[in-house]
Order: sequence, then structure tokens, then C-alpha cells
Amino acid sequence: MQQFADRLDSAFDASGVDAIEGSAGALAELAASPVIPAAVATELAILERDGNTSAAQWNGAELVLAARSRWLLAVSFYRNRIESTVTSVPNVGLVSLLSGEAEMTLFDLPRGFDPDRFDRQARLGSASSHALGDAPLLVDGRRHAVRMKVARPSVVLRLFSSHISDFQWRFDAGTGKPLDMSVAQQSDTELESMMQMVAALGTPNATQLLESLCGHRNHTIRWKAIQLLARRDRDAAIERLHHATGDPHPEIRHAATTTLARLEGEPA
Repeated sequence: MQQFADRLDSAFDASGVDAIEGSAGALAELAASPVIPAAVATELAILERDGNTSAAQWNGAELVLAARSRWLLAVSFYRNRIESTVTSVPNVGLVSLLSGEAEMTLFDLPRGFDPDRFDRQARLGSASSHALGDAPLLVDGRRHAVRMKVARPSVVLRLFSSHISDFQWRFDAGTGKPLDMSVAQQSDTELESMMQMVAALGTPNATQLLESLCGHRNHTIRWKAIQLLARRDRDAAIERLHHATGDPHPEIRHAATTTLARLEGEPA
């Protein structure tokens, strides 16, 4: 496992996220080796013994075998399921079937797709279905949206890059029309929840924290911070709204302009 990780790190140094695709052969070798069954058995023994797992992450259905800042290798268990929608992918990955029966359908993303800007006029392109097997399947979030079908309980080996997008979209499988978008990174979801708790509890430094988050890289976090700030400090929120009229994201610029017009017209 260490040799695989070191080689992948070197590949990332040389070619960035494209190192994932170039690691298909090494991943196939790893999938065919006894390393993964042994790692899973070890974790199960630890879990049975003391109720804790030594893995970097364990959520009951996925065991992280190795992780670096730029990539993650995990083995996942899927029960029978047919996804009703198509989902964009916030990373680049390889998927290999270790046990069971599963299929992935890859859809071409809409022309000019920008995951940061929700567009109801966008439409998915052509689709191709692939039965998962020993040969790793490339799922490239720069080009693909996916739909998964699991015919019977399956174990899947996944190698994927760190996030290349902050957002995921869901599409209707029949029409290809976008349904909604959501934050892709769990850390951003947790951050938004923490922001709301801080604002609700009225901690002494709540205003300072919210003002700082008005400059977050994720535009939805920036806007949520302004909204929460407005509930605590009207003047500070108005100042931030003025800054937001020059925000890099067009939806934030529009929302800031319209909100300023309404907010400044209200009595203090």
C-alpha cells in the first residue's frame, strides 16, 4: 500500500489530477492482490475488539485505505439500489468492482458546464453504460455526471482526487434537466451549520466570525454569512453588501444589489 501511495504522489507531482487516470494499471494490480481483503479483515478485528477503527475515516459503509491531501483510496459497500437521478462528480476518480454486480452510466456534462453557476437551461449530453469489473472505470468530474445501478450487494474500490468543484448538481435521468445543486464538500456543509449555531447563540465574537466568512471561497458560504450578519449587526451587513456588489459571482452581485435597495429603504 505504501508503494502505491508513493507512486501516486509522484504522479500527482508530475501531472496533477490526471495522475488518477494514469494509475488505472496500478489500481487494477492492487484490486487483484490480497492487500485489500487483509486490510478490511484487520479493521473488522479492531472494530470487534474495542469498538474503534484505526482507519482515517469509517462511516459504516466505506473504509479509507489510504489518504493524502490530493487523493483518497477507499473500499465501499453498496446495497441493492438504482439511483433515480444523475449526479455531477466533484472529483476525478477510478472505480473497480471487487465483488457483486454494479453498473455505472456516464453522461456527458452540458456544454460549457460551470458547476458554480446553476443554469436551468443546461442539458446533459449523450450517455454510455458500463458494467463495473476488474478494469477500473474512469469517472472524470470535468466531463461526466453519473448514475449507479447495483443489482446485488457489491464491494467497490474507489480512487479519487480531492475536490475540483465546490458543488454537485442533480439532473433528471429522463430529460437531462438540472434539478438542483448542493455543496459538495462535507466541510462546507458543517461550516454552514456552525455559522447558524454561532449566530443563534449570540457568541461574543459572532459578528467578527461572520464578517470573516463573508470572504470565504465558496459563494454560498459568503452569502449565508451576510444573511446571518444582517440579523445581528445591520450596519456591518450593509457594509458587506456594498462590498458584495463587486463579488466575483454574478448571483451574489445581483442578490447584494437587490438586497441593498430593500434594506436601506427600511427604517433603522
